[in-house]
Amino acid sequence: MDNGNYTYSHFEKICEVEKITPTGRIRLKGYKEQFNKYGEKMGRNTREAPCRISLLSEEMEKELREKWRKQEVIRKAVDLCHKVSENTLPYDLAVAIIHIFDGEKDGSTEKQEAKKPQKIYMSKSRYYMACPNCQQRLDREVNYCFECGQAMDWGD
Repeated sequence: MDNGNYTYSHFEKICEVEKITPTGRIRLKGYKEQFNKYGEKMGRNTREAPCRISLLSEEMEKELREKWRKQEVIRKAVDLCHKVSENTLPYDLAVAIIHIFDGEKDGSTEKQEAKKPQKIYMSKSRYYMACPNCQQRLDREVNYCFECGQAMDWGD
C-alpha cells in the first residue's frame, strides 16, 4: 500500500500473547512492542506502517493456514526451479515444464526444432547474435533463447 511518503506491505502472522497488563497493554511473544487494549501498536514512531492485532477465529485460522500452505508449495517449486540447469534437467521433465507453462501438449513444437541464431548488424563490421523468433540478444552460445524458449543451433 502506498501511504504518501512511505510504502508498506500487509502481512499476517499468528502470534502467542505473552502478557496482558492490568491496564490492558498486550505483549506478544517474541516482540518488544506493546499493543493497547484495542489492538493498536503503541509508541511514537509515526513513520512505521500501521500495525494492529486482532483475535483469530477458527475460520480465519483455517483460511490463513491454507493460504500459507499454498504459498509454501509455490515457494518450494520456485526454489527447485532455480536449482535446475541444462545439464541436470531430463528431457521428459523439460517437456512437462513446457507443457505446464506454455500449454503445449507434447513439447514437439516449432520452438524445439533448433534454429540458427541471426546476425543483427549494428554497423558494417559490428553485429550480435539474436534469436530468430523474438530477436532477443544472445550474449553467449546458449542452447535456447531465454525470452521465448527457441532452441538454438550453433553448428556450422
